[in-house]
Amino acid sequence: LRGLKERLGSLFYFEDLAPTYSTMMDTLSGWLGILEERDYTSIGLYGLEPQHLLLLMPRQTSVLQDIMPAERSQAWKDLGVSLLHWVILGDILGIDPQKEGVEYTQDVLEAISKVDSGEYQLAFLLNPIPISNVLAVANAGDRLPQKSTYLYPKPPAGLVMHPLWEDVASQPEVV
Repeated sequence: LRGLKERLGSLFYFEDLAPTYSTMMDTLSGWLGILEERDYTSIGLYGLEPQHLLLLMPRQTSVLQDIMPAERSQAWKDLGVSLLHWVILGDILGIDPQKEGVEYTQDVLEAISKVDSGEYQLAFLLNPIPISNVLAVANAGDRLPQKSTYLYPKPPAGLVMHPLWEDVASQPEVV
């Protein structure tokens, strides 16, 4: 992790958030509120400094776009999760998130606790992708990055995969 902040500094603006409440849960709630107020491409980084969240906000989008895969749509390149996977994990840290020790969780407290315990070195916190951006990526014929959406509750597969009506051929014709 040596030199990580300097490497990130060439591509991202920083906002350092110190603990603001007596409990970590209250502090996390405050941090997440601030992260949500920022642009959806902002990324929270926990673990560079003890008990601090570093907000990363893209600096020069043209430089970031050059790092991204050329075959991907602009809608895909505009996602915070794409910045995390390709720029931070891939380009800066040299990690392939599909192959190397990257764990995903929707539980922020779990992620922070694993860093505080020393089990993991860093935790990245992302804003949810707005539905309009999900649609823009789909309309561009692209696929969202792995683990970029978390939908709850998940619909049972049978309701999605199996029609609820009788055989379509036996349906009365509407004139």
